[in-house]
Amino acid sequence: MNGFMSAMKSTLNDEFNVSVTENGAVGYRTTGKELLDLNFAVASLRKASPNDIENRFVEIDGYGLFHIKVYLVYCSLMWSMT
Repeated sequence: MNGFMSAMKSTLNDEFNVSVTENGAVGYRTTGKELLDLNFAVASLRKASPNDIENRFVEIDGYGLFHIKVYLVYCSLMWSMT
């Protein structure tokens, strides 16, 4: 990808990185880090199908299987405490 296209992609990602939460607050659509985004989406995945959850983990790029397993164990411990 040439410099112009990279700059355009970066600008568009920054400009449209806005979403509205369930209570109407304005927030970021993404943090730019897939694992961190998944962390904030965990509560909404409680009622998700196993296929939807698996697809979220497939989107995570740059993290090893070990990191993902540690994260899953941590999340399961947190859910058991609620």
